[in-house]
Amino acid sequence: MRPRPSFALAFLFTLSACGGVTLDSMAPEPPMSGPVGGFADQDKGEMERGARAVAAEGEPAVNVGRKLIRTGEISVAVDDYAPFDEALGAKLAEVGGFLADTDLGHVSGRVGWATLVVRVPADRFDELVGWTESRVEVERLDIDTADVTEQWVDIESRIANWRQTEERLLGLLRTETADLDDVLAVERELARVRGDIEQAEGRMRVLSDRVSLATLTLRVSVRSPYTSEVEKAFVARIADTFSGSMAAMVTVAEGTLLAAVALAPWLVVLGIFVAVLIRFIRSIRRRRATA
Repeated sequence: MRPRPSFALAFLFTLSACGGVTLDSMAPEPPMSGPVGGFADQDKGEMERGARAVAAEGEPAVNVGRKLIRTGEISVAVDDYAPFDEALGAKLAEVGGFLADTDLGHVSGRVGWATLVVRVPADRFDELVGWTESRVEVERLDIDTADVTEQWVDIESRIANWRQTEERLLGLLRTETADLDDVLAVERELARVRGDIEQAEGRMRVLSDRVSLATLTLRVSVRSPYTSEVEKAFVARIADTFSGSMAAMVTVAEGTLLAAVALAPWLVVLGIFVAVLIRFIRSIRRRRATA
């Protein structure tokens, strides 16, 4: 068996201490205090020197511009929804944006209001806002800008550090491990570091999407068409008269039908009685004639 290098345990402890920061906590995890694999007899002084050596490398410098998340909400009023919707679609195609969500409400068979969520490249956000203000009546405008540069730099730095830790662990697996316990300990640490990297990269993708694409929420209300009260009253009277006449016609027809159904049995009985009476009268007349 190869001799066990004395620096490996200190190196692994140092990686655990320096790379064990999760995204949910800004404070580093405490270094492991127990022995790992075949490195239980590691000298404490060498461990401390290894930790200082890794810490001396420092975090890599990350140079980025300001990272801003632009969001806005505009309430507008239009006379007709369809022309505005068509013009908005053409403008979005021009600036490279898209409609992310649509919620429509209908009143009397036509669109009465709408809530539109629009995503647009951040550098064309102000252009879209200006276009909206020039096309329709704006009732309310609220624009917000959030600076996430510090968060962006922090995540990028952590990813870079975890990448370095990953490379060191892989190197440790290739050259410095002595037995199965050592290999398993390093692989556990490697799995944890890779999990941190994946989580950080997921957050970075979300941030990148929100920074690169601004979000604008359009709340559209459609004005009701104006109708003269006199004209409306006259048309209403005509409609009421016609509907009243139709209702009376239906009522008379229903009453007549019901009366006919109600009289039918009595007419049968009356017909039988009349037939018997006629035969009786004819019988009496024949007797008188023969007498």
